[in-house]
Amino acid sequence: MKSFHAGHLLRAWLQRDPESRELLRSTARSLQLTITGLYIGWHMLATLAWPHIFSPSLWAVTLLMLAVSALTLYWVERRYMVSQVIWITGLAACIWLAYALYGRPEISLLLAALPLIAIVTMGSAGAAGALLLALLLSTARMFGGWMPFIPALPASYALAASFSSVFSAAFGWGLANNLLSAISSSSYHYRTARSLLEETRQHRAEITRMLKEQNQANYTLERLNQAIEQARRRAEDARQDRDQFILAVSHELRSPLNFILGFSDLMVNAPETYASRSAWPPGLYEDAEEIYRSSTHLLGLINDILAMGQVDAHQMSIFRQRIDLRAVVDEVCALIEPAFTRKGLYLRVQAAPDLPEAFADVTRLRQVLLNLVNNSLRFTDQGGVVIRLQGAGGEVQVAVEDTGEGIAPEDQPKVFDEFRQVGLETWRRREGSGLGLSISRRFVELHGGRMWLESVLGQGTTIYFTIPPQAAADENLMAVPALTGETPASARRDRRTASAGQSLAILVSDRPQALSLVQRCLDDWRIIACRSARELPELVASQV
Repeated sequence: MKSFHAGHLLRAWLQRDPESRELLRSTARSLQLTITGLYIGWHMLATLAWPHIFSPSLWAVTLLMLAVSALTLYWVERRYMVSQVIWITGLAACIWLAYALYGRPEISLLLAALPLIAIVTMGSAGAAGALLLALLLSTARMFGGWMPFIPALPASYALAASFSSVFSAAFGWGLANNLLSAISSSSYHYRTARSLLEETRQHRAEITRMLKEQNQANYTLERLNQAIEQARRRAEDARQDRDQFILAVSHELRSPLNFILGFSDLMVNAPETYASRSAWPPGLYEDAEEIYRSSTHLLGLINDILAMGQVDAHQMSIFRQRIDLRAVVDEVCALIEPAFTRKGLYLRVQAAPDLPEAFADVTRLRQVLLNLVNNSLRFTDQGGVVIRLQGAGGEVQVAVEDTGEGIAPEDQPKVFDEFRQVGLETWRRREGSGLGLSISRRFVELHGGRMWLESVLGQGTTIYFTIPPQAAADENLMAVPALTGETPASARRDRRTASAGQSLAILVSDRPQALSLVQRCLDDWRIIACRSARELPELVASQV
């Protein structure tokens, strides 16, 4: 299989590959229309909300934007590279026209988007040209004023815009390479399967034509069976290669992302390490906060993909033990309650007095509860969340009920799909990977339980899951050896032994995502979280 990188689509286009050429044009059109639509929405909002600032001066930028967009759409089917050069230079002209009209140096930071757009539509060479254009526009007046028609830009913003452009170009190049490599791998296996399917059809046609000669028909049938078996083996190998590739890429991404997350965490939560806040350039702290939030979200996505890959690859182990479910729920609530307080929402627990003990892996169960409560928090703006615990038919039933926007009946079957967020078309503005509910359901099913939901549009959503009693859990362990290669007796004995000898660690943090991140790194440890150091003595005493 040929290697794939950010310039592969352009090379395929130059080689007159119709599929790649159409994909490239479609991507460019979608990106252009999206950016133009977002700008028109901003124009309407700005001229209606702040007419004393933006009306009618903003129309100059809008007309230029519409002209550039129309010209690009005209040329995209005729001269693709010409259309993209027009698009990038036109965006740069709009940015600098807006800066010339309003004199706000923050507008220059939009230049960082040019290399990121170019890496998608023109490959590495186009991104290099867009980066050079952004650097020239950012620093033109810093060195001798050799471009007098460019408005003067403060040195701090010129450096910030230049750094942001370089960073976005490097980030876009790395991300595009990894994503396009995955697309290339999937495309390669698809073409192989399609080729094998065509070969199978040809064999069937040969069988039809050669039925008059029995011996030849038997020979052809034997060859066809061999080809089908080979195709099945190749398809299985392709699936395994895909899973291994996703896991390998996720591992490779997590190491540099941890580096970015560590430094951005230090800049956001301890800025005095570098200098006092007053000495920082304007806007730098807010940029560091955005980098920290984005890298935290991306790390969570990568960890979710790794967990999903472990389950799919049958490498996920569970260590069952008797646990007090109310205590586990209280730990989760104590960890995530500050996020509810900051948002002005309530978080309550309602537990039946005769609640039976649960027989489950406390780490996986805690992760399920964190995923469900975090999901409810993201989609709830008023009211709050209630966690209900009760016994039902000898098993423990947990319900997480929120007062959010609810889910339409036609969207409810899609909720547990991977990389899906549904409900009032809000997925574009909500954080999250779309993997939390899918992974949570898989963890519950590994315990022999089930997960489902009930929702009324505009009134809220309730997600239920059950944990079976110990007897039923022992029967469900019969399915686990098929994943690990153990016998039923040895699987049950090894899991109980591992649970009894599991190491214990206490995490002090007021951030909800900290527990799940640490737990993934210390998979063989039992992690208990508390919000402050003042709770440590009592917590340690309770564990001795």
